[in-house]
Amino acid sequence: MEQGGGRMLELWIDKERCDISSIPKIPIGFDIEKLSKADGYRTGRSIEIELPATPLNNAIFGASRDIYATSRFNTKHHTAILKKDGTEIFSGTVYLCGTEVQKGAGGGYKICIMEGGAAWIERVSKSKLSDLNIAYSEMLGLSAITKSWEGESVVRFLPVYRDNYISRYSEHSVIPAERVMLTDDYHPFISISGMMRAMFAGTGYTLHSHLFDSEFGRSLYMSGDYARSDAELAKSRCDFFARRSAPTTAKADYTGRVFASTAFAANTVGPIVDTANPEAIDSDGVQMSETFNTLNAFSKNEAGNICFKPRYSVKAGFMLHLEYTTDYKILSRERLLGFDHVEGLENTRVKFPLANTCVDHRKAPSKNKQYRILVFDHIEDREYMLSVSCSNNNIYNSNIWSARSQLVVTPKYDIESLQLLYRSGNSAWQVYTEDWALYAGYIEEEGKVDVVLDFRLPPQSVAANEEYLLDKIWFGGAEQGMEITVSNRTTLRPYFTTVPGYGSQLQFADIAPRQVSQIELLTALGEMFNLAFYTDEQHKEVHIEPLEELYGTEEVDWSNRIDWRHGITLADTGIGRAQNYIFSYRDTDKATNEYNLDNDTLFGSWKYSIPLYGTKESTKQLGNSLFTTTINKIDIVGTAPSASLMVVGDTTTLDAGIDEPFTPHIVCYKGLRALPDGECWIASEKLDHYPYATFSDGESINLCFEDREGLQGLNRYHTDKLARLCNGQTLTLDLHLTTAEIASLFTADGTIPSLRTRFRFTIQGESSLFRLAKIESWNTNNATLRCTFERELKD
Repeated sequence: MEQGGGRMLELWIDKERCDISSIPKIPIGFDIEKLSKADGYRTGRSIEIELPATPLNNAIFGASRDIYATSRFNTKHHTAILKKDGTEIFSGTVYLCGTEVQKGAGGGYKICIMEGGAAWIERVSKSKLSDLNIAYSEMLGLSAITKSWEGESVVRFLPVYRDNYISRYSEHSVIPAERVMLTDDYHPFISISGMMRAMFAGTGYTLHSHLFDSEFGRSLYMSGDYARSDAELAKSRCDFFARRSAPTTAKADYTGRVFASTAFAANTVGPIVDTANPEAIDSDGVQMSETFNTLNAFSKNEAGNICFKPRYSVKAGFMLHLEYTTDYKILSRERLLGFDHVEGLENTRVKFPLANTCVDHRKAPSKNKQYRILVFDHIEDREYMLSVSCSNNNIYNSNIWSARSQLVVTPKYDIESLQLLYRSGNSAWQVYTEDWALYAGYIEEEGKVDVVLDFRLPPQSVAANEEYLLDKIWFGGAEQGMEITVSNRTTLRPYFTTVPGYGSQLQFADIAPRQVSQIELLTALGEMFNLAFYTDEQHKEVHIEPLEELYGTEEVDWSNRIDWRHGITLADTGIGRAQNYIFSYRDTDKATNEYNLDNDTLFGSWKYSIPLYGTKESTKQLGNSLFTTTINKIDIVGTAPSASLMVVGDTTTLDAGIDEPFTPHIVCYKGLRALPDGECWIASEKLDHYPYATFSDGESINLCFEDREGLQGLNRYHTDKLARLCNGQTLTLDLHLTTAEIASLFTADGTIPSLRTRFRFTIQGESSLFRLAKIESWNTNNATLRCTFERELKD
């Protein structure tokens, strides 16, 4: 019998020492395969031990041997610690499995010690991403959107394309129609690294991850998802789709406003929409077959004002698709003066820049061509002259003018430089250093431009049979007398989800994917990057790294530790494994499916086969269970045709709008990307750059599993592991190790030896490097550890 103390096995229950019999083997239960699963060690380990019935043990287990005992061991929580040579080798909750009773003083106790799994795993398995404690509070609008593009923001609003708008040329002007991108054209994306940090905050564990601390890891963002309520019942009771039947023109009043209401006799274009009748005919002579009106929810009151009048109480917001033509005056190289904001319902004020998209040719003017010069800071009584230096070493001066705008023709020689000169009265000519522009000659200082925008008004509660007026809308920002024409393509429709509208206050829980658990995210990342999730319980650390990077460069030669009494076993690593492997993402993205059909490919997919007899004739699907692929397209935004935008939308829905959730996407955010000269991005102001995110761009990012356009795919995280299945060997043997050496194997903090160490063994004169794959059991009688190692292919 071994007793506590000295260099022997020791067992302590509730800090009381026990008498123990010989324990020939202790199961360790370590398997590197479990580390590839985020919840691999959720359940922990257990061992069973038989104890003799001694006075010491009888005092601990009390009256458990008595049939009529009133107090039993298992009615209370007990803890046990098993030590060897003074080093703890196992600990956890202990319970009594059974009691053996013999005549006289014989018998004993059978106990089970359960070592709990890592506590952080239990927490993230039961929590949703929306439960993360991430400080975020913003009012949804262009200011919050543009602010999110810079710095280390956990939430970024990035442009997405849902096939819900197209660029078109203006019908009234040489300036292209301006498609104003508002809140529905951007989608929240959340930092992967930020969410992982938040997961482990407060768990008592410290997260270590070189991958997600790297520049690449910090660039990974996952699409968020607005909280939604079920809208089907409300749709069946009070949905409608209304349009204008004809375009209407009005002039701005002295405040620069035009109203969309029947409450005004002047400066009004009438109601923003006027019919939801599918049999109505618009001013183009086309029947409005797409309009509808469920239970007459869209109506007009006695005063002729349009309103929403549901028969049942409901919470509804309104989506306005607005197309109009406004008079403009070129204000600067960035802005046009015209109708540039819409106000009204629930005090919503949607203000956007009416951008000047005319190209300034000062940097590269052509010879012998007519241009229009605009002097933005023109002062009366000043005279101007354009001075042009040409390749023939001559300088050519234009005619003198004194207006804000002037047409000029450049010389017939190649132009090297030009300057705008000015003077006041009879003073000498000086170089004009303030703002001016050189436009194509057909550009007018004043004209008309078409504007297209979509925005939604935040949801409001409307009682049954209440008249919620929809004509409290007006346009502003213009000068008195400027005209606006509201197109018959303008539409209005209610929405009944809780998706936020322009001006809604957002918290993190409002944009986090509510149906995705934290463990699902970790699992999906593990599938992408072949991650190992190692928990060092002793130091309360969690190491999350690609499996191949978990191992360090330290080497230990344990050839002299081999116990040859039981021999060693060599086997091919791939025996019994699947023969074929497929890595891919969820196949639910409409844009990807279209791309696959057009290019006869499987975007994001990679295949691998193991050419070994002894493998199973089966295919193992290792595709990503959470994310789908993302295709980018250009030529979407009229003012920035070079801008590459993410295309989102599922094959499972005909409506790819913001009200329909789409499968989660993961992309790399690459920051602000410069646009070519002559292009601009319109947000809260006119910009020469835009926020760029991509899944695979052929330049520096490729999140596909396959190699693509010269860039290695995510297969780089899996090829070494699969190569070992093809050509690798396993080595199973017994090792003579001290208790301290065994304990150090379960650390990842640089201690040697550890699971990160590379072990060298010399077998029959041949030496090779191996990595620890499994620990089966520890034989306490002869102090040997039964282990399996995988041979590395690169010695």
